[in-house]
Amino acid sequence: MMVFIIIASVAAVLFALLALLLFFGLRLYVVGTVFAVLCLFSVLADIKAIQFKMASGGGAGGMPPTTVTSVEVKQENWPPLLSAIGSVSAVQGATISSELPGTVADVGFESGAVVKKGALLVRFDTSAEEAQLRSADADTELAKADLERARELSRKQSSTRPNQNSNKKVR
Repeated sequence: MMVFIIIASVAAVLFALLALLLFFGLRLYVVGTVFAVLCLFSVLADIKAIQFKMASGGGAGGMPPTTVTSVEVKQENWPPLLSAIGSVSAVQGATISSELPGTVADVGFESGAVVKKGALLVRFDTSAEEAQLRSADADTELAKADLERARELSRKQSSTRPNQNSNKKVR
């Protein structure tokens, strides 16, 4: 089969050269060019056929035969845990970020752990805000006491006019 392909290729090249000389001698350039291109495709097809033949094991450069070994079957205990090197990535994950800046006081989960819906994830340090709240509460109590004192003085007509006007703004 290989010999036939090689002979066909050589014959196609010789026929193309002969046809080129004939057609170009008769000044039929287009016909000669088309014929030469068809012969070139024929040669390329022959080369591909040779390559396929060699790859399928018909030639010297084919794939070597596969080595097969066999072992007698025996029962063994497998460990329940298997160590391996690799990397794992989660199918689902979440990126957690806060809307307000602050210092994290407590983290309520371990990295990689499963968390239930509604569970506390992060607790911020709120000591500064709590101090501000206590200060605002104290200011509110002081303002209430001032208002009550001003009302008492107003009832007794002991308060000055500017003092009464400023206390009306507080109401």
